[in-house]
Parts: sequence; structure tokens; C-alpha cells
Amino acid sequence: MKEAALQFTNLLEVALCQRFEDMAFSAPKEVKPIMNLVVEFETRLIKILHNPYKIPQDYVEIIGDDRSWTKVFEQAAGLPDKNLAVILIWSAVDLTERSIRYYQQASVNCSMPDQRLFFSSIAEMKKIIKKKLDHLLRIIHNEIWQITGYAPYDSTRE
Repeated sequence: MKEAALQFTNLLEVALCQRFEDMAFSAPKEVKPIMNLVVEFETRLIKILHNPYKIPQDYVEIIGDDRSWTKVFEQAAGLPDKNLAVILIWSAVDLTERSIRYYQQASVNCSMPDQRLFFSSIAEMKKIIKKKLDHLLRIIHNEIWQITGYAPYDSTRE
């Protein structure tokens, strides 16, 4: 695998992990479990980037166990400060989405099949994390709409 691409990818993931750690540190205690799951994923991904030829066969070893995500989903509906939670999760979704685009582009631009597969696999794992974060946002949005009595985009409401 090209060393330059791998070095840049490693720097990118270290920076993302640091940003997620900062977000987890500043997050209220109710949101910390969400951000900690993202930090754990990023940490596992960085370990893979240090040794790209020794990748776990099961994606659960990288993404994390569904039970921990399910627990976070169940707790998401009862968050007291929904506004801050939405802002933090939106930020995490945005950062994840941008890194997905990088990996998709890196995969397209690689001439070697193993590199293409490696970068596209990382993009797919990040898509799974993004979908989980999107699901959390949907849970919180639904609860906000339930409190307000209508969806904010409902133009028939006066």
C-alpha cells in the first residue's frame, strides 16, 4: 500500500479522533456515551491504519457491539438537553460524512485493487457509523416534535 496515502489517512483519523474526544469531553454526561462510541470506533480504526495488513475479519470488532449502540438509542429519547445533543451529533455526522467522501475519492483514485478495497471498506464502515448517528438524530427530532405538537417543517400549522 502506498505509504503517502496511508500516512495522510492516519493523520486524518488522528485529527478526527482528537476532535471527537474534545466533543466527548465538553459534552454533557447524558451525551458522553454517544460520543465515546464514536471515539472508540476512531481509535480502533487508527490501530488498523498502523497495521493495515492485519485487519479483523468481523466488522463488529471495529464498529463496536450493537448492544452498546442499542443502549444509547434507548437513552436518547430521554435526554434533558436535546438542543446540545442535536448540535454535537450533527457535528459528528458532518465530520463522518466528510471523511466518507475522502475515502470514497481515495478508493476511486487508487490504481491498486488492494488499496481500492481498503479505502472503500473504511468508507463503508464509516457509513454504518453515520447511519447510527443519523438514527440518534431522528430519535431526538421525533421527541422534540412530540413536545412541540407538530413537525417544524409542517407548513399547514398556523
